[in-house]
Amino acid sequence: MSRQLVSGVVLFFFVGLLTAGTGQFIEAPQFQVGTNPQAVAVGDFNADGKPDLAVINSTSDTLSILLGNGDGTFRTKSDYVTGITLQGVVVADFNGDGAKDVAVSNSASNKVSIFLGNGDGTFQAKVDYATGNKSIGMAAGDFNGDGHPDLVVTDAMDGSVGVLLNNGNGTFKAFVPYNTGFNPRQSWFETSTVTGSWTLRRPITTTTPATWSAFC
Repeated sequence: MSRQLVSGVVLFFFVGLLTAGTGQFIEAPQFQVGTNPQAVAVGDFNADGKPDLAVINSTSDTLSILLGNGDGTFRTKSDYVTGITLQGVVVADFNGDGAKDVAVSNSASNKVSIFLGNGDGTFQAKVDYATGNKSIGMAAGDFNGDGHPDLVVTDAMDGSVGVLLNNGNGTFKAFVPYNTGFNPRQSWFETSTVTGSWTLRRPITTTTPATWSAFC
C-alpha cells in the first residue's frame, strides 16, 4: 500500500478569535511538527493551566509535544520516538500521579506505546504493549470500575477490538481481544453514571461489511 510522503509538514491551528467588527477568523498560525501528522490530542502537560498539544506523525514515527503559551501560540516541538505508522493518540493520567500521560497506537508494529508524563511538559521513554494486527483506533476509559483509565484498541486486520486493563501504576495487563466485524477502524465510547457506576459503550466502525458493534 502506498503512502503519501509529505516533507516539512506543519500543523495548522485555528485560534477561535474574531477580528473586531468583521466576523472573520484571524489567519491561522503554523507550527512545525513531524512528517505526515495523523492525529492530535489536547492536555495540560506542564500543569500551568494552559492547553498543550500531542501530535502523532505517521511517517516520521514520532510524537510531537507542543507546550501552549496560553494565547493560541505554542513553543517549539519536542519529539519522542514511537513505534511504526502511528494512528491513534489518547491523553489520560495512567499512573495516578496527577500528571497527564500519552498513549499512541502503532499500526505497523502492532503495539501501543505509553509515555508517562513527568508533570513538567517532558515524558519518560515509551513502554510498549503488544496488541492485535494493525492497531488503528484507540480510546481510554475505566472498563472494570477500579478507578483507573484502561485502553481499548481496534485491530483492523484481525477484525477485533481489544482491551488493555490498567494496573493502576501506569502499567497494563496483557491485551484481550473481542471479535467485531471485518476491518474495524475507529473506537470510542459513551459513559453514563448510574448509582455511581459507569456504563460503557464502544461502537466500532467497520468498512466491510458496513456494521456497528457495541460492547456494553
